[in-house]
Amino acid sequence: MAKRHVVMIGLFPIPVGHRVRVEYFHSCKETRGLFGRGAPEVKIREIDSPRVTDLTTGIIYGHLIHYDDGGSLRGSKINAGDQLLRSDLEVRQTIEGEVTACRIAMIGFEGSSAPTCEQHETVLEVIE
Repeated sequence: MAKRHVVMIGLFPIPVGHRVRVEYFHSCKETRGLFGRGAPEVKIREIDSPRVTDLTTGIIYGHLIHYDDGGSLRGSKINAGDQLLRSDLEVRQTIEGEVTACRIAMIGFEGSSAPTCEQHETVLEVIE
C-alpha cells in the first residue's frame, strides 16, 4: 500500500475514511500556427489542478478549467448545472484510495490589521 499526498488549490473537505478517485488531466489541442496557417501541431498542456471524486458520497470537486462551460460561469448566477468535462482533456494519472488525513490551510497576509485570505489549499493523504 502506497501513501500519496495530493496537494490542491481550493477547499476539498473530504472526511478521513472516505474513498476517493483523484484524476490528473492534460489537454490535447490541435493548432495550425498564427492565423490558422502552417502544418497542424498537437499541443499538450498539463493541468495542475486535479479533479477529486469522493466515492463515498459521490461529490465531485473540480475547477473551472475542467469544464466545457467554464468561461460562462459567473459569481452572480447559479452554476451547478450539467457541467461536462472538456472534450480536449485526457486522464494522465488516476489515484484511488482511502483518505487518511485532510488538511486545509488559508493562505493570506499575516500581520496586517485586516487579514485577508488569498487562497485555500487542501492536502489529502491517500492510501492506495
